[in-house]
Amino acid sequence: MEAFEFTHDDLLSNRANKLTQSQQRKINSHIRIAEISSRLALGACIGTMILYLGIGYALRPENGYGQALPYLIFAAALFIGIFIFFILVGNFKGRHLRDGQISVVEGIASPSIKKLNHGRWSAYYVSVGDVKFQLSSQDQFDALRADVRYRVFYIQYPPTHIILSIESMD
Repeated sequence: MEAFEFTHDDLLSNRANKLTQSQQRKINSHIRIAEISSRLALGACIGTMILYLGIGYALRPENGYGQALPYLIFAAALFIGIFIFFILVGNFKGRHLRDGQISVVEGIASPSIKKLNHGRWSAYYVSVGDVKFQLSSQDQFDALRADVRYRVFYIQYPPTHIILSIESMD
């Protein structure tokens, strides 16, 4: 409970498919981060459009740069498409956060570590059933035992998911 920062009341509420106030605050902070990310992406998209419109104005055909205009339009459409794609993906992923829909998975824990940047950083993961979670600390990783059956209450937020509470089934 300590490593995953939940209480017995949190676990009881999750079993009843409900969030406690502290869990709702945690979810709200993730929602704020997702909204800020979407706004930044939208701002970058608008900035890109303004930049390309400015370049397009400077390269207008009467200035002798007419042949570059189709390439500029293609590049602008490509960048704007990429920004819009990531904005839509972010909004789709945030749907479960906003709904507060609790998911449950049961299964044998399979912890793993991924070394990053030539071993300087470590990312901690655990798979329970068919769901893979990214853990936020080594304490969480150390709290879980391989080959033990767990029930995990979580909010879907791929690729990491948000663990609300977890209990051993053994």
